[in-house]
Amino acid sequence: MSIEDVLPQTTVGQDIARRSREEGREGARVATMSLLLKRCYGPLDDLTELAHKLVATDYEQHLESVVLRVPLEQLRSVECSSIRRQACQSM
Repeated sequence: MSIEDVLPQTTVGQDIARRSREEGREGARVATMSLLLKRCYGPLDDLTELAHKLVATDYEQHLESVVLRVPLEQLRSVECSSIRRQACQSM
C-alpha cells in the first residue's frame, strides 16, 4: 500500500483534501467575479483586488450587485466583515 492510498484515510489527508477543495472553489469564485466585473464595467486597474475583496465578503450579494451594475464606487467601498477580515487583508 502506497502513501497515496493511506493518506486520504487519515485526518491529515482529509484536512489537506478539504483545504484543496476550498481553495479551488475560492479561485473559481474570484475568476467568475473578475470576468463579470470586466464585462460589466470594462477594464479596471484594481480588477483582481476588487474581485478578491467582493468574494471574501458576500459573494452572492456582490454577484447580484455587479449584474445590476451598481456604481463602481459602491463596490469599491465594501468593507470586510470581521469573519472574513483575514482573507480580505491578505490581498
